[in-house]
Amino acid sequence: MNALDVGAERGCLGLSFDTEKELQAPILIDLEQLTVLDGIIDKYAERLRRERDARLEEGTTAEISDRIAKGYLKEGEVETRRADIRKFVADVNRWDREARSVTIYLSHGRQIEAQSFAEAIGQPLIQEETARGFLLSLRIGSVEAKIRAGHRGGEELAMEVEPRNSEISQELFGALENWASDIEATKWQQKWVCPDLFSFWLLFSAGFGPIAPRSIQKTLILNCSGEFYAAHSHF
Repeated sequence: MNALDVGAERGCLGLSFDTEKELQAPILIDLEQLTVLDGIIDKYAERLRRERDARLEEGTTAEISDRIAKGYLKEGEVETRRADIRKFVADVNRWDREARSVTIYLSHGRQIEAQSFAEAIGQPLIQEETARGFLLSLRIGSVEAKIRAGHRGGEELAMEVEPRNSEISQELFGALENWASDIEATKWQQKWVCPDLFSFWLLFSAGFGPIAPRSIQKTLILNCSGEFYAAHSHF
C-alpha cells in the first residue's frame, strides 16, 4: 500500500450519502444562530486537522515502505528524506489545503471578508450597509463545506459537504443539518409567509457583542422574488 492507497481508504465508508440541503422559505437567522454556526465550524475544523495529520503520517509511512520495497530508498536514508516524502504525500493527496472564510455581500458589489461571522459582523461597515447574503466556506484536507444564503444562486439557503463517502464529511453535514432545522420554517409558516410576504431574514445586532443593545437590530429580508430590503426591529 502506498500513499495514494491510504488517501483513498482512510476515513471513507464506501457508502455515499446525500450531503446537500436547500432550506425552504421563510428562514430567520439571528446572532445566536450565527454564533452556533461559528462554533460548529470551529469544532469540526479541529477534528479535520487531526484527521488530515493522521492520514498524512500514515501516508508518509506507507510511501516510505513502498519506496524501500522497490529499492528507491535505503533504510539509512529514511530520517533525512522523511520531510521531503511527507511533503510529496501531502501534495499528491492535496492534504496541505486549508482555508476558512466568511463573505458577507453588501450593496453596490461590495463585500466583507473574514474568517468567522463574529469577525465579519464586528466590522463597522456592516452597520452602515444592507447585507445581500453570505457565503461560508471551509476546506481542510480533502473535505470541503459551503453554506450560501441569498446571493448568486437564487436559493434561500443551501449547504453542501464533500466528499459524500467520508465519515467525517457526513458527521459535519449532520451537525449543519441539525443547525438548519432550527432556522427552517414549519410547513404552515411557509404557506402563511410565502409568496405574499418575505422568505429570508438575517438579523445583525449592532456591534455583535454583549454590549450591543438588544433593542436595536438590523434585519435583512429577502422576499420570495429575490429582492432584498432592510428593516429595523425593536425588542
